[in-house]
Amino acid sequence: MAEALDAATGESLWTTELWRSDEFHYFYLSDSLVLNDNQLFVQTKPGLKAIGTDGNEQWTFDNLYEGQQTPDTIPPIVTDDIVVTGTYSTSVEETEQPETVFGLDPDDGTERWRVTFPDSAGMWQLAAADGTVYVPMVDSERLIALDILNGEERWRWEAPVAGTPTIVDDTLLVPLREHDNQQSIAAVDLPTKTVRWRKSVGVR
Repeated sequence: MAEALDAATGESLWTTELWRSDEFHYFYLSDSLVLNDNQLFVQTKPGLKAIGTDGNEQWTFDNLYEGQQTPDTIPPIVTDDIVVTGTYSTSVEETEQPETVFGLDPDDGTERWRVTFPDSAGMWQLAAADGTVYVPMVDSERLIALDILNGEERWRWEAPVAGTPTIVDDTLLVPLREHDNQQSIAAVDLPTKTVRWRKSVGVR
């Protein structure tokens, strides 16, 4: 269920049923909520849903891989021009289905592009800036940069990536996994794709 409240009074303005299930483990999916102008986006069991700020459901895109039972709580990347989401499977070896990233039209949810990664596994939450979407593959220890409008691969970095990167100006800050559960942060210079510095942050 999605609900909108008046910011001043807390009064309920509308409620919308996103889907119905008696399976309790789907309740946490509200954590994927993203607001962009007059649209809300949320990951649900049937797929990624777009809802107007008036509470009306606009479209649903099925981004689950075949046979997937539980969608991960991953917020999409949303701009005025495109919505980017993925399958986020955590068992590629078991399902024999590759991780996939989709670019969607925000107005009607139609698929503009898709990219599959048969050689990568463990896709983590995406990040984006300046026309590039960054795809962390934690199991395969690499970070893949895609053109956000057409999905074309721009570059990739082979490193023990441990989570979602953060972009600050021309620097990409990437969490890395070291030996014995040690963690570090690497600062990657985006113009040159080289590591400026790498700092240990201890045990996770």
